[in-house]
Amino acid sequence: MSRLFSIFSTLRRYPSAFVGSILVSCLLIVALLAPVLAPHDPLKLNPRERFAPPSIEHVMGTDEYGRDVFSRIIMGTQTSLGVGLSITVICAVVGGLIGLSSGYFGGRADELIMRIMDVLMAFPGILFALLILSMLGSSILNVILAISVTGIPKTARVARSACLNIRSEEFIEAARARGEKTWYILLMEILPNAVQPIIVEASIKVGFVILTASSLSFLGLGIQPPTPDWGLIVGDAREYIFEAPMLIVWPILAIAFTTISFNLLGDGLRDILDPKELGRV
Repeated sequence: MSRLFSIFSTLRRYPSAFVGSILVSCLLIVALLAPVLAPHDPLKLNPRERFAPPSIEHVMGTDEYGRDVFSRIIMGTQTSLGVGLSITVICAVVGGLIGLSSGYFGGRADELIMRIMDVLMAFPGILFALLILSMLGSSILNVILAISVTGIPKTARVARSACLNIRSEEFIEAARARGEKTWYILLMEILPNAVQPIIVEASIKVGFVILTASSLSFLGLGIQPPTPDWGLIVGDAREYIFEAPMLIVWPILAIAFTTISFNLLGDGLRDILDPKELGRV
């Protein structure tokens, strides 16, 4: 309890982190309890109730197939957060290991790895993801793979920069003198001291990843029907923008809310984990 109280007290000193952590916690709870919170089956068709206005039974109305929009938004939280967090973890782990290895070994290995990362970063992320999906086909796994490939280089650069500031420290030299293996030095000595910028970058990345995944679904190359997904809901509703404009508004608000929540959390973590601030916490 004392540990939780200490974390709570620290968060209260940083408004962005405090508000962001509350909003993200709410999103995670909704995602975990989505099947329970959704009042209707998000896949059930009811043509007789097409474009029904908001009511007690259908809080956000129904779509072109008579499906409950509120239930689809709730279940879309599970889909979007699942995809976003999966991609972020992959980028943090793979990109972090690549960046730490590149920064630690230096020399030609560092030059080669960073040039490869530069080539990947030279392509616009959304276009590169579209290229990958057009070759592999549209599925949740392929969306995760495509966006991960575009996100790994940025995380690798962040990790490499942190490693360059650490690799010449005395405790690293001491580990080498003890005869520690390279993997031990990277994972047990460098990683714990370089993890702060990686965490901050990852927390901010979640919102942009969800936005990118929704964009791919909107274009028809991301998550496919009938899976409830915010970008897919927007893409399906654009044909009825004049007949039922709120069909587009609800998922857009969900995407904006999620992006803002993770950005607030990332900004707050950046302030908390700043070396100048750590001594005051």
